[in-house]
Order: sequence, then C-alpha cells, then structure tokens
Amino acid sequence: FVLGLIVTAILVALFIGIILCTTYLMQVMFALGFTLMAFLLTIAICFVVLVFLAPYIVVVDEQKALAALKKSIATVRKNLPAILGLSGLLIVIGFAVGLALGGIRLGLDNGLDPQGVPNKAIFAVLQSVASSYLGVLVYAGFMSFYLSIQNSTQTQS
Repeated sequence: FVLGLIVTAILVALFIGIILCTTYLMQVMFALGFTLMAFLLTIAICFVVLVFLAPYIVVVDEQKALAALKKSIATVRKNLPAILGLSGLLIVIGFAVGLALGGIRLGLDNGLDPQGVPNKAIFAVLQSVASSYLGVLVYAGFMSFYLSIQNSTQTQS
C-alpha cells in the first residue's frame, strides 16, 4: 500500500507539472513550455520503467516500500534491454489480441442477426476473457522474469 502511495504521489506531481506546462507556459512561451513538458514526461516514463519491478520485489523478497523501490531501480538498470524487450513482446501480444478481437467484432457485426444483441454479448464475453488473459500474462511474465533474475543472482553468489 505504501509503495503505491509513493509511486502515485511522484507521478501525480510530475503530471501536474506537465499539465501546467501545457496549459500556461505553452500559451506564453511555446518553445519553453513544450521543452519543459517533454522533459517532465520523459522523467515520468523513466521513473515508471525504473520502479516497474518494485511490486514483485515486495511480494517475493518481502521488502518494505523504499527498499523495494531502490532494489527495483538497481535491478532494472542492470537488465534494461531484457525488460524493454519483454515489455515490447507483451505489447505486441496485446496488440495482436486486440486486432483479432476487432476482426471477430467486425465478423459478428456483419453476422446473421440484424439486431446484433446476441453478437454483442458473445463479443463482450470474448473481450472479458482476452482482457483477463492479458492481465495475467503480463503479471506472470514479469514475475517469472524477476524470479529468473533472483535465481541467477543467487546462483552466482
């Protein structure tokens, strides 16, 4: 819970800065406002990537929030290409599932029932199943990745 509060507070502060840059500074001085907004957005994205493994560290290593954040930052820095690769792979899988669902929806909308009520119900069930699967896939993928990092670190020690 504390981990979520810390991460949320930092992200809220960064996004408030981004909103202020886009609403006020960009009206007065576009170049400065845009540059500051891009800088703050980059910091927010980097922060999210660096603390991405913190929840897994809390669960696996039973560490407190700040210790988990520090360990996540260190772990992500050591394994950045692998983490970005896994993230990219999961995004591609999610995109492919979304495209497949879109194709199914298109096929169901052009189906036999002109009212489309049963077709919409079928699609809603398929979409729920796919969303559940993707959520579990992401958590399981990163948890197994973190556990493999832990096992290789313990083996080397």
